[in-house]
Amino acid sequence: MVIPLLKARIDIMACDQTGSGKTLAFLIPVLDTMIKKGPPEIKDMRRTISYPVCLIIVPTRELAEQVFFELRKLIHNTGILACKLTGGSDMRPQITYFFPNFK
Repeated sequence: MVIPLLKARIDIMACDQTGSGKTLAFLIPVLDTMIKKGPPEIKDMRRTISYPVCLIIVPTRELAEQVFFELRKLIHNTGILACKLTGGSDMRPQITYFFPNFK
């Protein structure tokens, strides 16, 4: 019931038990849209540029780890890249862990 609302770009708030599929309920419509629309158009063709297409903000490191774990399974072999950044530490090592060519 939640996925059609999210695909219609309607804001929702969901509460349910652990393991009920809340994470998948918001990740699937986002990834579906990203796959259907493809990457954003790059205007500067002289170099390769990657721009964030989606930002997911969660209140705890544990939830960030859970969301990232599920996201990695869903984006396998799609060409979509994901990075998890957590507060309280330098972001550069976190980014270069996922994107070694980041400068």
